[in-house]
Amino acid sequence: NITSDNPASDFGPVYSPDGKRIAFVRQTTKYFYADRARIMLYQRSDHANRGISENLDRSCSPVTWLANDHVAFDVEDRGFHRLYGIATPYGNGALPWTNLFTDVSISASRDGKRLVFLRSSFEM
Repeated sequence: NITSDNPASDFGPVYSPDGKRIAFVRQTTKYFYADRARIMLYQRSDHANRGISENLDRSCSPVTWLANDHVAFDVEDRGFHRLYGIATPYGNGALPWTNLFTDVSISASRDGKRLVFLRSSFEM
């Protein structure tokens, strides 16, 4: 477990580009594998955790940081894995970036300005 305030699973920690925050994924129900996975931000300066994906009723994958202080991740939604993004200073504003495909394995360019991912569909 990454944090002491959560009895269930925390996983997938990733430092922000400036090193001031750590994004990670949290489940809140101990020993329940299907619990919704939420994206959390740990502020290193004051040791505070803040949920930033609370408006989603789906489980989130571990995040990829982008240069503009956004995080990207995938969410399983209606039979697809869709890419979502959140502007981390504001949080709770997860927006879908893709639709009608399965998009997974997100990676950002070194400068954080470009994303690459694997896309699949039944029509391809």
